[in-house]
Amino acid sequence: MSKMEASSAARAVFEVVRSVLLWAAAVLGALCIVGFLLAIVLGVRPLVVTSGSMAPSIPTGSLILSVDTPASELQVGHVVTVARPDAPGLVTHRIAAIEPADLGVALTLQGDANQTPDVSKYQVTHASRLVAVIPFAGVFVQAMQSVRGLVAIVALIVALLAVYALPAPRLPRSRRSAGRRRHAGAIAPRRLVNEPVPVPAGAAGQK
Repeated sequence: MSKMEASSAARAVFEVVRSVLLWAAAVLGALCIVGFLLAIVLGVRPLVVTSGSMAPSIPTGSLILSVDTPASELQVGHVVTVARPDAPGLVTHRIAAIEPADLGVALTLQGDANQTPDVSKYQVTHASRLVAVIPFAGVFVQAMQSVRGLVAIVALIVALLAVYALPAPRLPRSRRSAGRRRHAGAIAPRRLVNEPVPVPAGAAGQK
């Protein structure tokens, strides 16, 4: 491969990498804006799944979006997030049964990957009902909550800005000069040569 061909290939790779990074940044920014608007307008609650009890429908590390739903609107088959009755934390499982309770309803929940329902029942007046799943996006959300993750994200943003600001690799001088010569030759007007016009004999003295 000649020097000029290598330079052209490097320039093409640079342009592709820059385009991919800019598109990735644009998509990420759009997702953040959409998530923010959904949280404000519709009351959507984002949560990160940290276990595999709902696999394969909800893989570990997924970001789930839920809306607060009254107990009267919950149905068997809904995936809900509720507080654990006997331990701190939340659980996201599918409703296997609903029974009336003194206050609201009593839910029997079961993870899709579990063979049996949860031992305890969950008495609720409302619950966060799943409306959307974004696989593995929760990894990014969790990273933002740690110092290392924030440093990595800032470094990524700086790298994107640097790639955008850097000029593309320049072609070798010989190729640029040849290109300019070809361009000049293509647009330069042709020079007209004034050739003498023959005059018939005796015509010069006629009036």
